[in-house]
Amino acid sequence: MKLVTNDSDVNPKEMNATDRFNYYKNKTSYYVFKKFNWLLMNKDETLTDVNHEKRFNHVLNRYCNYYDLLQIMLESSPDLCEVYNFKNRLDKFYKKRESDSLKSELESLINSCKKKQP
Repeated sequence: MKLVTNDSDVNPKEMNATDRFNYYKNKTSYYVFKKFNWLLMNKDETLTDVNHEKRFNHVLNRYCNYYDLLQIMLESSPDLCEVYNFKNRLDKFYKKRESDSLKSELESLINSCKKKQP
């Protein structure tokens, strides 16, 4: 598929099935990242609850809540998912107040970072 500079240059009806699927998947991911990137840094777990009320999104043409939108972003990149999970572990570490397990938890976080470096 050629590099697209403008959305008007593309006619999805002229694409084969695989290219059409990738086109719509990338377009959806782009929209979600553009409008809901703040969910990645959100610390309020009640907002991304699975059972939170779903509302209709006209661009995605489906009912979804913030959890669904977050999952779209995390599924688009395994690296992003890994970093997001690490951020959550780090947030939990800073919320912890028990002094006896903090050292071991910190060492665990540092070792997990060392393993991921090339």
